[in-house]
Amino acid sequence: MGLKLMRIKRFLLVCKIITLGLVFMSITNLSTQASAQAINASTAHEDLGSSSLLQRTVIGTALDAGHLGEVDFFDTPGMKAFYETRSFEPIWIKNSVFSSGKTKTIEKILEIFQAAWMHGFNPDHYHADTISQMLGDLKNTDFYQLDLLVSDALIRYGRDMSAMRVDPKAIGQRSRYWRKPLRGIDILDFVATHEDVEEALPR
Repeated sequence: MGLKLMRIKRFLLVCKIITLGLVFMSITNLSTQASAQAINASTAHEDLGSSSLLQRTVIGTALDAGHLGEVDFFDTPGMKAFYETRSFEPIWIKNSVFSSGKTKTIEKILEIFQAAWMHGFNPDHYHADTISQMLGDLKNTDFYQLDLLVSDALIRYGRDMSAMRVDPKAIGQRSRYWRKPLRGIDILDFVATHEDVEEALPR
């Protein structure tokens, strides 16, 4: 009887050890999963921060320099004010190269630039060929630079369409009698807040 009782106690002890082992494994597994989720969340946050930092660096550096390669920005202060209010986030590529829908903002803008000759303007003044080449080779295109190039072209086009391109003094006229061109930031804000760029831009 005493031997039988000892065996029962031993069996219960083994069961208790096994149970404790299973509980420990379960806790360890949950802890590992929680750690993995925390790491993934941290990585995602870092990626988002890196992207934000990258766009701020590329766009901010170009605006501080006042040019992009051989292209001098027509209105650097206006462009800088426009991007600063948007945390240096690219505007035009959102509904273009990254869009799977029908809205292709840059493509529509490019069509308007390419038709600028109908107003007596040279499409090259609005970087039409460069923008077209960048859209045709997206794999090797810097999207932030593309966005800046479009902004500069929009300012040039908006000013040309809203006032005379000729300096009044060059033809002996007084500038106060001539219509003033729109400010760069006003042009960009106006186009950016329009759902349809074709309605915002005269053609």
